[in-house]
Amino acid sequence: MTGRVLAIAVLSTAALLAACGGAREPQRPAAAPPPSTFDEALGLARRRQTQVVVHFRLPGRPVSDAMDTALPPAVLATLAADVVHLRLDARGAVDLCQRLCGTSQRSGPGLATCIVDPAAPDDALAVHRGYLDQAGLRRLLAEAAALREELARCDTDAAQHALVLADHLARCGHRVRARTLLAKALVAADEAHRSDEAEGTTRSTCAARLARLAIEDGDLVATRAWLRSAGAGAHATLTRAMLHLAAREARQALPLLSALEQTGNALAPGERGRVLLHLARAWHECGQDSEALGTLARLTRQCPNTDAAARAEQEAAHIRANDHGHSHTTPP
Repeated sequence: MTGRVLAIAVLSTAALLAACGGAREPQRPAAAPPPSTFDEALGLARRRQTQVVVHFRLPGRPVSDAMDTALPPAVLATLAADVVHLRLDARGAVDLCQRLCGTSQRSGPGLATCIVDPAAPDDALAVHRGYLDQAGLRRLLAEAAALREELARCDTDAAQHALVLADHLARCGHRVRARTLLAKALVAADEAHRSDEAEGTTRSTCAARLARLAIEDGDLVATRAWLRSAGAGAHATLTRAMLHLAAREARQALPLLSALEQTGNALAPGERGRVLLHLARAWHECGQDSEALGTLARLTRQCPNTDAAARAEQEAAHIRANDHGHSHTTPP
């Protein structure tokens, strides 16, 4: 083909394309619609091998609308692009909200956000009740990741796995589910052919946890019953101190908590934080507010990023208010 013929062919092709409106790029498939039910979200998360973030909303309520403004779909895609997001009206998903987020039937549906592993959809990995902004969502995702790692480390130990999950659920307010898992942990400890020492440690920890749940329920009789089988380990000792505080026996709690603080390096940060938090409360009950505030300062410094540290500032403000007409609570 000569140069003249080639040029004519090129021009003819260009004219044909222009006449047909130009070459069109292949159309991209439309994005799949977001899931509208919990089961759809779980199925999508399983296929993607990721987690589900469930956003329980109350459309039309100012706070709920403010959350939607702070966390629109574009922001969620940036903050947490690798998870499946599900938005639900809490008023139409009351049972699911109660099961995952621990909201009570008496208080009715409310704003809540939770993260669920589709492999274990009955229990949320992280829960936040109320308003949540971008920073809060980041913290919630980090909390869920930390729990998943902790559960993975004890995946071959059924008793420890149940114990870790029960601790988490108790902190989220799921006391009934936590009790069920603690009972499961006790059974697993019996079925596992461990040394007596290991089995005793697991049993002691489970019994101490069950005693703490009884304290939170105000059932001091059940607390004492569980403590009788909890042994004399650190978890049981802290729980006995918590029982003294619940019974307004702060002076009996002080020596137990002080001794635990001295050996606290052997405790996990979360448990050490609880020791210091309850020690501060005991000092306050005994009228030693300067000791209480100093203990809270150590708690913030030594146990950052724990539940106890998050409560420390509120507890310090409570002590500085010098309001002695209140009643103290001792959450586990």
